Amino acid sequence: MSILNRAEEYNEMKECTFKPKIKGEVGEEILKPKLQARVAGLDKFMQMRDKHKKLLQEKKEREEEVFGIEKKYNAVKHEGFTTPQPFKLSQVL
Repeated sequence: MSILNRAEEYNEMKECTFKPKIKGEVGEEILKPKLQARVAGLDKFMQMRDKHKKLLQEKKEREEEVFGIEKKYNAVKHEGFTTPQPFKLSQVL
């Protein structure tokens, strides 16, 4: 959009005199019937959603237990180096 188009749009909107009448907050007496209405299947949906979240959490905990080696790994134990020693392939008796 170019500057000229924006200027034209601003001039058109500047002349607009429409101002909506806004009431205050919606009263609780209007919302109350809507809040009390039961939605079919909502309880079942909420139960299934909670069950799904629980299963995901259990799966995550199990994966951390099995694959979370970085938490169990102690680097201090593995700081040293192995020194190779000569070995004998056969012994003379």
